[in-house]
Amino acid sequence: MEPVTLEGQTPQRLFLFIFIPFLVLILGGAWFVGRERIEGELSLVRAGEIGNVVAGVMRLDDELRAPLTHLRSLAAEPALARAVAGQDTPGLADLFARLITYGRAYDKLSWIDETGRERVRVNNAEGQPRIVPPDQLQQVGESYYFK
Repeated sequence: MEPVTLEGQTPQRLFLFIFIPFLVLILGGAWFVGRERIEGELSLVRAGEIGNVVAGVMRLDDELRAPLTHLRSLAAEPALARAVAGQDTPGLADLFARLITYGRAYDKLSWIDETGRERVRVNNAEGQPRIVPPDQLQQVGESYYFK
């Protein structure tokens, strides 16, 4: 026969009766604390990633500021308007040469028509513009930057 304790409960039942609520409280508390720590870490990671994205956007903005300014100034040039209209492009080569002379960030400037054929190209040769002769212009329609 099993020993009987207060209230007619066996020691095993009394142990489980006391232990299970404490176990539930401990596990619930651990789950809550763990969840809060995970959320805190995720918040830090999110904040860091948002900071990285903002820094990347700012850097991209800085990198594109000069080319976009140059592009806006080129849009007002009569030589570019003539080239877009399908007329002569010699004035465009001189315009590209001036841009390479004053804005040395470019390796080359090209006018590529809708078929992928270079119509004008000016290379930057150690800070000096070199206009490429028409017989050396290339078909670049299959290159990644044209597609």
